Amino acid sequence: MRRFVFRRIALALLVAGLGWLLAAAVSLAQGGGGTVLELLPAPLGEVGQKLTLRARLTDGAGVPVPGAEVVFQRDASFMNYESELVLGRAVTDAQGIAVLLYSPRTEGETPVAALFRGNAQYAPASASGVLPVRGGPALYREEAGVRIPGVNVSLLVGVLGTVWSIYFIVVTLITLITREGAKELARIGGEP
Repeated sequence: MRRFVFRRIALALLVAGLGWLLAAAVSLAQGGGGTVLELLPAPLGEVGQKLTLRARLTDGAGVPVPGAEVVFQRDASFMNYESELVLGRAVTDAQGIAVLLYSPRTEGETPVAALFRGNAQYAPASASGVLPVRGGPALYREEAGVRIPGVNVSLLVGVLGTVWSIYFIVVTLITLITREGAKELARIGGEP
């Protein structure tokens, strides 16, 4: 009985190993072993300006791979948490080039990566580079105060002043009523 179980296990391992070798050979024959992704240099740009990110995907023989999705991403951190921020996705054209328009929000050299996740015919590939960005005009302008559309400041001040005046009058009246009530209790012989 033990020999029978041992032989079955050995046969299953042999078949699995041969299957893996056959799959690897088919993948190499289809060009999956040498997929190359190259991140093409980007021109110097400014913050807020649209820049063109380009990547070229070829097989092991240097033949362009058309119709493949390339993901462009960069490292990002927020409050002690770091991850990859996907900038966008693009599909390669007939020359194997994927193009993405990107508007950087920070200046300096930004590390950028391109990633091809692979498919049934081609193996995964990745490339990385640096996106040079110089400072540009401010992307936003800070303004102090409260902005309520359709309401100007004097109307807002008037409404708030009226509300606080009414509050003050009510508190004053409650205080006066309480004092008069205490005097009336003292006059009729009750405890103040």
